[in-house]
Amino acid sequence: MAEARLATIRAAQQRVWPPEMPKELPERFLHRTFTQCFTDQVRRTPDRVAIRYYGTDITYAELDEYSDRFAGWLHRNGVAAGERVGVFMPNCPQFLVLMLGTLKAGAVHVPVNPMFKRGELEYEADDAQISILVAASHLVPIATVAAFRTVREIVPVDVQELVPAEPTLPLPEILRSHTGAQKFPSRWQELVTGPAVENRREDPDALAALNYTGGTTGLPKGCRHTQRNMVYAGANCAAAWGILPETPSDTTHETVMSHTPVFWISGENTGILAPLLSGSTIVLLARWDVGAALAAIESYRVTAMSGVVENYLELLDAAKADARNLTSLQHLRCMSFSQRLSIDIRRRWDEETAGAGILREAGYGMTESHTSNTFTTGMHDGDLDLNSEPVFCGLPMPGTDILILDRATHEPLPMGQTGEIALRTPAAFDGYWHAPQASAEVTHHGWLLTGDTGKLSDQGYLHYLGREKDMIKVNGMSVFPSEVEHLLSRHPSIQAVAVVGAPHETRGQEVVAYVELRRGHDLDSGTLSTWAREHMATYKVPTMRVLPALPMTATGKVHKSRLTAQPRRWEELAVGQSLSEFWPAFTTDQARQYADAADPGHRVYTDNTRPPLSLNTLHAVKALVDLPLGTVHGKETVVFHGFAAPDEPGRVQMRVADKQIRRGKRHLVLEYQAFSGPVHALSAFKTFVFPGHTDEPDTEPQVVSDLGLFAEQPEIHDEFEVTDSLAFAVTQPLLDAFGGATATAGPVHTDPVAARELFGGTILQGMYVFERAAQVMAGLSSLPDWARSGRLSAKFVGNALTGDAVTLHTRIHEVGGRARCQFTAHTGDGTTIFVAVGDGPLDRSRLQNRSDT
Repeated sequence: MAEARLATIRAAQQRVWPPEMPKELPERFLHRTFTQCFTDQVRRTPDRVAIRYYGTDITYAELDEYSDRFAGWLHRNGVAAGERVGVFMPNCPQFLVLMLGTLKAGAVHVPVNPMFKRGELEYEADDAQISILVAASHLVPIATVAAFRTVREIVPVDVQELVPAEPTLPLPEILRSHTGAQKFPSRWQELVTGPAVENRREDPDALAALNYTGGTTGLPKGCRHTQRNMVYAGANCAAAWGILPETPSDTTHETVMSHTPVFWISGENTGILAPLLSGSTIVLLARWDVGAALAAIESYRVTAMSGVVENYLELLDAAKADARNLTSLQHLRCMSFSQRLSIDIRRRWDEETAGAGILREAGYGMTESHTSNTFTTGMHDGDLDLNSEPVFCGLPMPGTDILILDRATHEPLPMGQTGEIALRTPAAFDGYWHAPQASAEVTHHGWLLTGDTGKLSDQGYLHYLGREKDMIKVNGMSVFPSEVEHLLSRHPSIQAVAVVGAPHETRGQEVVAYVELRRGHDLDSGTLSTWAREHMATYKVPTMRVLPALPMTATGKVHKSRLTAQPRRWEELAVGQSLSEFWPAFTTDQARQYADAADPGHRVYTDNTRPPLSLNTLHAVKALVDLPLGTVHGKETVVFHGFAAPDEPGRVQMRVADKQIRRGKRHLVLEYQAFSGPVHALSAFKTFVFPGHTDEPDTEPQVVSDLGLFAEQPEIHDEFEVTDSLAFAVTQPLLDAFGGATATAGPVHTDPVAARELFGGTILQGMYVFERAAQVMAGLSSLPDWARSGRLSAKFVGNALTGDAVTLHTRIHEVGGRARCQFTAHTGDGTTIFVAVGDGPLDRSRLQNRSDT
C-alpha cells in the first residue's frame, strides 16, 4: 500500500517539479565518501581559494594538505578507526581542517557547541566517549575543569592564529582579545606540520560523525551519520541552493558567505559540505556581524548566503544607511525561526536590492535526517510558497520520499489528510548512539518517523504543522502552534512569537502566545487579542503574553521549554515555616509604584526597563523574605533567569540544595524557585549553619546551580572602571511605599518596622543596586539581547542601616567579545553589603560612548 501511495505522490510532484532543480543526484557523488569527493575537487582546482577568513586565504590544495597532516597526527597518537574526536571550537578554518582530517583518519567527528558550559560539555563528551578533544584556547579553561571519563588529551588551538596582521574585514571581539592564548599555548602547528596520513580509510557507510540533537525536549542524543549521508545532504543542498555546477568541468564557481555555526548540522551543510562539494569559495565569519557581512559581500562579491530572516533585515537597514551594494547576492536561503519570512519582507528585499536573488525558505529537515530534506527552489512565482497553507516546505529532495502516516497504524494516508511526517532518504541517520530503544521508536520498515505533524497537498507539497507533542487540544479541536505563529507573525508590531499549550480547567488546554514586539512598538495583550480574533478561528485565539525578549537556543530557535517549564516537587523540609505554593500576581501598576518610589529621578529605571526589572525585584524580595530562617543565618543569593510577567500568579517550590561539612560545621543550602506564570523568573538561595560541632571530615561542596560566579579571574583584554555614587538610602517613606506596593501581593513588607529590623534595608538597597547593575549590562548591548544571553547574579554579603547612602563600584571586563561585570556596593564607612557579577553580550560602540566610563 505504501508503494502504491508513493507512486501517486511522485506523479503529482513530477507535474510541478521546477526545471532548475535536478531530479537525481549527479552520478559523481554516488557511492563515494565526502573526503573522496573533496579530493576530486582538489585535483580539479588545487589553486582555487577554498576558505577566505578575514584576509587569510587557504586554497583547496592547502586545505587538503593540512587535513592530511592532521589525520597523520591522529594515527601517530593512537586514534583508531571509529574513535571519537571532539571539536570544541567556533567558526574558523581550523574547524574544517579538523573535520576533514578526522574523516580521513577513519575516526568519528563530534562537533561540540562552543557555547557549552562545564556540565553540558561533560555530558556530551562522556556520552560520545570522546578520546581527543581539540578546543579553542579560550575554551580550554572550561575543558580543563571538567570531569571527563574518556577524554585522554585536550589539545588547545588558538582561533586567532590564522587571522592576518591586517584583517580585511572587521573582527569580532573573539578574534581581537587574547584570553587563554598565553595560558594554554596553541598546538596548531604541531597538528598540521607533521607527516601526512599514509593509509586513508574510505568507507561511505562507516560511522563518520555524531551530530547531537538540540536537547530542547530532553537530553541531547547523538545521531550516527555516515559520509554517504553527508554527501547526499550536502550535494542536494548545493543543488537546491543553486551553487552546484552541472558538470565537474564547469569552471564557474560561487562565493558562499558562512556565518551559521558550523557545529550545528545545518551550518555543516551550508558552511562546509555544500560549498566544498560544489567547488565554491567559503567566506567564513566567526559569527554574524552585519558590518563584516556587508564588507565581505562587497569586497569578495559574495553570491550565496544562508541566514535567518533577521540577518537579511539587518543587511537591508545597514546597506540603506551606508548606500552599500547587495546585488552580487543571487542564491539565498532563508530560515524562519523567531521571525518569519513574509511577502512584505520579500517585497522589501526585492525593492531595495534591485537585482539580488529571491528570498525563499530553506526547507524542512531535522538532525536525524541531516536536514535539507525538502526544497522550495522555483516556488516563489506568484508567492506560491508564502501564500500557501502554513508552513510550506516544498518538495522532497531528489531520492527522498515523504509519506504522511496514521500515528496508530503507521498506514499511509491520502494526500490532504493530516498525520505524522515520515521520511525515507539516503541522508537519514543510522540510529542514535548507544540508544537502541530510542532508535527503534523513530524507525519503521526503513522510514524515519519524525514525530512532526504535517500533510501533503494535492500537488505533493509538504506542509509542516508542528510536533505531535506540541499540538494543542482546545475543546477537542486541534490547534497547531506553527499555524498560529504564522498568522500572528503578520502583525506589523510583532517581532517574534512562540505559541504553546497550557492546561485549562474547562477546555482541556488553552493556546498561549509569547510575543516580542518590534523596537518602538508598545501594544498591550488586549489589543493583540482583538487583532487575533479578526484573523483566526475563535478556538485558535491565544492568550497573549508580551515579553521583552524570547529565550533563544544556541542555534537561534525559540527555547519553548523555558517558556513552559513547570516547577518540580521538592522534598518536604523540617526547617522553618512552610511555604505557600502560590501567591497572587504582582501587577504592572505595583511595579511602577515601587519603581517610582525607589528611583524618583529615573536614574536606574527607564520607561522600557521599569516594569520588567521592578517586577523581578518584587518577586526576589518576597522569595528571600519567605525563605525560612535557620538557627544561624549565613548568606542569601538571588539568580535571575527570566523576566517576571505582570499580572501572572506566582508559584514557588523549595528543596534542600546542598549539604556539606566545613570546618566542623554542618551547612545546608535551600534553593527556592519562583515562577511567574510559566516563566522561571528567579532562584533564591539561603545558606544555614547548624549549631554545634561535628567531627566528620570536610566534604566537597556539591554543585547545585551555576550562580554565574567565575571560578577564577578571567584574563582581561580591556578593563573599564565606573564609580557610580547612587546616593540612595532606604528611608522610612520608601519602606512605606514599598509596603504599599506589595501589600496586596503577600503581604511582604506591610510592616515597615519589621522590614527594617529583619533586613536593615539591605534587601531594598541590594536590589536597587542590582537593578542599576542590570541597567549597566543592558546598556552594553540592548535589553532584548541581554535578556536572551546575559546572566546576572546577586549576593548579599553585609547589612546596611536604614538611612545609609550606597556607592556602587563597577568593573567591566571585555572577554571573548562579551562583557563580564563585577559590581560592589558599599556604605559610607566602607562596609560592603552587596556583590553582583554578570556576563552578557557587548556592543563595543556602546561601551566607548558611555559617559561614565
